[in-house]
Amino acid sequence: MDNHQKVNFISVKKYLKNLHEIFINHQHLTTNLKNDGSSWTVNKLVNSPLFLKVEKKINIKFRDKKIPIRAGIKTGFNDAFIIDNITYKKWIKEDIKCKKYLKPFLRGRHINLWSQKELNEYIIFADRTFEISQVPNTIKNHLSKFKKQLTKRATVPNSHPWYQLMQPQPGFIDDFENKIKIVWRDISIGSTITIINKGVYPDMTCFYIPIHDKALCAWMHSDFFVNYLKTISSNLGSAIRWKKQWIEQCYFYPEVLKKDLENIYHLSVDNPKDGVNKLNKLINKFIQ
Repeated sequence: MDNHQKVNFISVKKYLKNLHEIFINHQHLTTNLKNDGSSWTVNKLVNSPLFLKVEKKINIKFRDKKIPIRAGIKTGFNDAFIIDNITYKKWIKEDIKCKKYLKPFLRGRHINLWSQKELNEYIIFADRTFEISQVPNTIKNHLSKFKKQLTKRATVPNSHPWYQLMQPQPGFIDDFENKIKIVWRDISIGSTITIINKGVYPDMTCFYIPIHDKALCAWMHSDFFVNYLKTISSNLGSAIRWKKQWIEQCYFYPEVLKKDLENIYHLSVDNPKDGVNKLNKLINKFIQ
């Protein structure tokens, strides 16, 4: 190759004739594939005695509840649109009109489990109604410093001007402004579920449900929920992908457990370890 790079390669041709033998020796028969649009998996655990037992006790899944599962905002260039709390206070002091365009912002990596206690970042919410000529000079000057980088984004100029967000999710603004939400990180080793207040805008590394349901937040923290998700989702090593298509196929909590789950949520906010222990005991007892 050019630039004196070295490439190692090996021919696999001699192994191809053994594919039939490999298939015969290592095949796994998967039966009872559903025709309801669910994805399928070759993970044997999905047909384990535990999950087969659960299927008889809990017959409702997220998709049956028709619960909206949505993604957060994609900026296309975070450095231009996300500011810290110190900058926020400075800008507001310089021009109070800046406040109209600055929204509390939550990235997936900053999620506090169970209840969001800290928000140290803000986003310049430059949606499709945002016109740079009409905003305070403080914001205009800041964005202009990144014009070169912002112009190079794939969606500029065909979809929007250089100074607007790549995917501001305009259809979800009512969720961001007016609804308490259950939010989780899109990729994580375990559960990273929290509840955030009205007015908080999540970023693209978050998925959320625009419903204030403490029982559901607790349910999604359980070992049972996480282990089932592992069996049906695509994984990245030890990390799980908590994407919409997988969450929709997970079991929704039984109504009979709602009150207990709500109590566990309140316990877990102050004492997560005790709360999770109680949570798993509750669900294991119900399943057995």
